Amino acid sequence: MAAPMVRQILANAARNNAITTTSRGFVGSSCYKQNKEPEEKDVLSENPFFDKYADKIKELQRSKPEEFQSNLKAVKEKEKWNDAEKQPEEAGAKPKPAPMPRLLKAESQGASQHSLDSIIKMDLIQDLSADEISNLWKEFHAKKDCLSAIIPSPTYEHLHKKAQLYPLFLYPLPRAQGYEFVFAQFHGHQCFFTSLINYQAYQENAPIALTLRHYTELQKDKGIVLMRGELDTSAMGIQDAAILANQLQLYYATDNPERTRLLQTFNNEPNSFKHVDVIKQFENLQMELPTSSPKSAEQS
Repeated sequence: MAAPMVRQILANAARNNAITTTSRGFVGSSCYKQNKEPEEKDVLSENPFFDKYADKIKELQRSKPEEFQSNLKAVKEKEKWNDAEKQPEEAGAKPKPAPMPRLLKAESQGASQHSLDSIIKMDLIQDLSADEISNLWKEFHAKKDCLSAIIPSPTYEHLHKKAQLYPLFLYPLPRAQGYEFVFAQFHGHQCFFTSLINYQAYQENAPIALTLRHYTELQKDKGIVLMRGELDTSAMGIQDAAILANQLQLYYATDNPERTRLLQTFNNEPNSFKHVDVIKQFENLQMELPTSSPKSAEQS
């Protein structure tokens, strides 16, 4: 992911929304108040959800203290980025392009793209219909701790084109004290998710909590794309994974103008992005999210 871009988003969100955002990436339900700059040593520990990631953060602080301090200080560099954004452009000058995203080091975590044949032997399903393959895919994943879906080719084509334009986005997960934010980044036919606090602590080395893989081998001949969602169960539960996957579907596979605007803003005008807008969308999405099983769904 693009480190400067992420820092800019985090720094400006609190300023623009008058919301206190912690370094962990949560917006609490009682956080609509004036921003208060915490002491550097308290930036992480004051977060009400800190215990969930405390061991990993402490390990980084112990093993790489300089890197830990550097990452904390990076969050407080907002004035540098704000000033840069405020520089007036010369008359007639082209707008500056958005920073290119730098991927999480997914391959080092075993998250490289696998072929469909590594899961289901292609020679055994070539003569089956799309419906028969769909049923096999659902049955294969029914008792596994992962997500699965069957996506019609036109729907996936739309999703993939949009993902190429807007590879980064931020999704909220509801919590008792507010929302936890999770970053997502597309790369090819995969999408990686990591918690905001882990990104701030580890940056591009942040552990991946969820990977959605889209297998396109059957897209042309059978008219379907098979999706598999693999998660680190120590970091994320199946219900949270399903909430993220469903939100992704509604942002990337549909043509809702407001959601598209949020994708555009997050990727191209990060200092105009407001976390509260994503929360509002999530609250509106509750009536639209699919009602099928979170472990297996067919998207249309």
